Amino acid sequence: LLDAERRGARGARLELSLGTAQARLGRLAAAAERFRRALAEDPDNALARDYLALVERLRRAGRAP
Repeated sequence: LLDAERRGARGARLELSLGTAQARLGRLAAAAERFRRALAEDPDNALARDYLALVERLRRAGRAP
């Protein structure tokens, strides 16, 4: 179980980094998907949850395609 948790945390960090890069490029739909993947890997990842909420708000406000 511990190995699976470590893999999940590492995968979540990678997805979080990729999502952040996508968001900085204005690719909010792709960023949201990466943040969802991070949460699938690590459901307790508060940063991924916060970033997902932020990009979803920006998308609803029409800030990106």
